[in-house]
Amino acid sequence: MTNTLPFSTEFTHSHIYYTAETREAAERFRQKIIEKFSDRTQISRLVDRPIGPHPVPMFEVDFHSETARELAPFLEKEREGLSILIHPVSEDEVKDHVERSVWLGTKLELNIAFLEEFMAGKVESARTDLHTKK
Repeated sequence: MTNTLPFSTEFTHSHIYYTAETREAAERFRQKIIEKFSDRTQISRLVDRPIGPHPVPMFEVDFHSETARELAPFLEKEREGLSILIHPVSEDEVKDHVERSVWLGTKLELNIAFLEEFMAGKVESARTDLHTKK
């Protein structure tokens, strides 16, 4: 991965996916991110269930795009085989997650219907308690 992402927005989300079998790797990876980037990111707790459009457990790392230069290569190098979705944050959640995104590792099938319903105001965000300390 180059030191830049193929999109330009002020804010970026990354979702790091895991399973019951890879949860320990996810915990180690999350701790590495905290140690190196906690001053420039917002890192969620591990969410041990599918949430919103995400089909398997995950945790999220949110960051300003200027942090991407250092963080994106770190995510690729240190991910321990975990799949990662990196996407910009804009008014169009579907395009952000599908067309403007970058995958590291295996691409997962997202629940795009959830994003479409969210954008239409039919469902609420699943992110409400994502960043609570745990």
